[in-house]
Amino acid sequence: RRALSAYNIFFAEERRRILAESTDGNGDESSGSDLPTLPATIQPEDLAMSRTKARSRPHRKSHGSIGFRDLTKTIAARWKALSPEQAKRFKKLSEEDATRQRRAVEEYRSRQKIRDEGGAETLLEMAASSGAP
Repeated sequence: RRALSAYNIFFAEERRRILAESTDGNGDESSGSDLPTLPATIQPEDLAMSRTKARSRPHRKSHGSIGFRDLTKTIAARWKALSPEQAKRFKKLSEEDATRQRRAVEEYRSRQKIRDEGGAETLLEMAASSGAP
């Protein structure tokens, strides 16, 4: 999969925060005008998704607390209001995800090269040494 941008990472984190706020049962809806300090909730390892074969996921029932249009407008406004110091954290996570993605592509290409050269035994040795099943 492609590396996530700083905005993608911010969007995911803010979406979780907004949905948690809207479903916590206190009845208070956040206007989004006052931005809370952003805790470091997303870690680089959270960005790596499972590398299973693509399959369609079963339909999930909507949370129903906020529409997608309102959600995206709120998140976009918060992104524009971020200070450079707050945005720096998301840019750093984005760079780490891009590095992870580059390494994954390099590993894939090296495995393809070994496979194409007929080195199945070498490929099995590599997998055994890395702890892969």
